[in-house]
Amino acid sequence: MVIDKQYYSVSYALIHQVWMCALTKRRWNSLPGQAGGGHARNYRPGQATTLEEHSTQVASAYLQWTPGRMIAWGQKIGAALCAGLPNHFDQPAPS
Repeated sequence: MVIDKQYYSVSYALIHQVWMCALTKRRWNSLPGQAGGGHARNYRPGQATTLEEHSTQVASAYLQWTPGRMIAWGQKIGAALCAGLPNHFDQPAPS
């Protein structure tokens, strides 16, 4: 979902659906009687805000991986992937 150039996650089941929401300075919430939930507002244009409960079980499982586990996995895939992983961990984590 996009609000004021900020991307918010919604449940996978709600992708491509249209629904109304209410905005305040601190939150957005779906209107009563509509699925969608809500999020704390984020004022960083172009950035994504996601909640783990909006992810599939498989995607949520990957969020639990430590950097060491990812590097070990990358070593099994190939040298090019493994070489790029440390640079990935130097970047700020998305919220």
